[in-house]
Amino acid sequence: MATATTKRNLTPAIIIAAVVAVIVAAAAIIAVAAGGSDEADAPVAVAEQFDVTVKGTVLPPKTDSPSDPAVGMMAPELLGSNFDGTPRVVTPAGGQPQLVIFLAHWCPACNQEVPELVEWHESGRVPANLKVTAVSTAVREGSANYPPSRWIQRRNWPVADWPVMADSPQSTAGNAYGVTSFPTTVVVGSDGRVLARTSGVLGLEAYEAFVNAAIALDVN
Repeated sequence: MATATTKRNLTPAIIIAAVVAVIVAAAAIIAVAAGGSDEADAPVAVAEQFDVTVKGTVLPPKTDSPSDPAVGMMAPELLGSNFDGTPRVVTPAGGQPQLVIFLAHWCPACNQEVPELVEWHESGRVPANLKVTAVSTAVREGSANYPPSRWIQRRNWPVADWPVMADSPQSTAGNAYGVTSFPTTVVVGSDGRVLARTSGVLGLEAYEAFVNAAIALDVN
C-alpha cells in the first residue's frame, strides 16, 4: 500500500518535470533561431581595397600623345573583388565591347564626370551591348570623399548595371591599364583589343561621342 501511495505522489512531479523540459527545449530552439537570424542580417563587411591579379600584358602608360601605343594591344584580364569581397573579373575577350573606367574618390575631375556618367546611364543612350566596369583606384585614406565605397553610393553610381572593382593598395589594376591620371576610360573591343583610351573631363556629349566612335571600330 505504501508503494502505491508513493507512486501516486511521484506522478505529478514527473509530469511537471516533463513540462519544464519541453519549455527549456523550446526556449533553446527559439534562441538558436534568433541567433541565426541576427547572423544572416548582420551588415556585410566592406573593404576599400583588395588584391588584384593581372593576366596578360600590361598596357603602356597613357600619355598626351595623339598616337596611343596601347591601341590594338590585347587588354589584360583583371581578377579582383568589389567592396564586399564578391569576386569581380574584367575579361577583355568577352564577345562584346567594354568600358573600363578608372576613378579616384579624391579626384575633382572624377567628381565632375561621375554625375555625367550616371546621367548617361539613366538616359537610355548607352549601347545595349556595351559592358561597363568601374575601378576604384588610388585610394587615399583621409582625403576627400573617403571611403570610396560610400562615395560611390552617394554619387548614385548604378552598381547593378555597372559594377565596381576595388583596386589594390598598389593600384595594380590601374597600372595594368596604363592609368596616369583620373578619370581614365579604356574602350576594349569584343576581341579584347584596346580601341581607345582617354583621360580627364570630357563632358557628357563629348564622352558619348568618344565611346560611340571607338566601338564603331569594333570588328566583331
